[in-house]
Amino acid sequence: MVRYPYILEMWKEAEAVLNDDGSWTEGKARWCYVCRCNARRNGSASERNGVDGKAFVYSYEVIMPATSPTIPLGTKVRILNGQENNILENAPCQCEKGQNVYRVKGFDRSGQRFQNVRLWL
Repeated sequence: MVRYPYILEMWKEAEAVLNDDGSWTEGKARWCYVCRCNARRNGSASERNGVDGKAFVYSYEVIMPATSPTIPLGTKVRILNGQENNILENAPCQCEKGQNVYRVKGFDRSGQRFQNVRLWL
C-alpha cells in the first residue's frame, strides 16, 4: 500500500521582471510540484473551523507528509495520479480551462515532528 499515491501541484503566479531598458516583461504562471499526498472526499458534508473562526464545508481533505511546505489559503491546487488524470474529478486534467481546480480553504500544521499536514479544499 502506498501512503501518498498522488501528486499535489499549486498554481504559481510569476512576478514581472524589470528589463534594462525600463520596460517590464510579464512572468509566466505555471503549475508547480508541491509534494506527494493522499486525498479523501468529504462524503458527509463535514465542517471545519478556519483560522478566522468561521466554519466552512470542504470537498476534500488532503493529507501530506510532515515536511510539506505551507500552502497559503485561497491558492489554486490540483491533485494528479500517475497518468496525469486529476483525481478530484477522476478525469483528464483540464486545469488550463479552469476545470478540476480547487482553492485551499484550510491548512493545518500541528507542529508535531512526524504528524501529517492537512489541507482542506
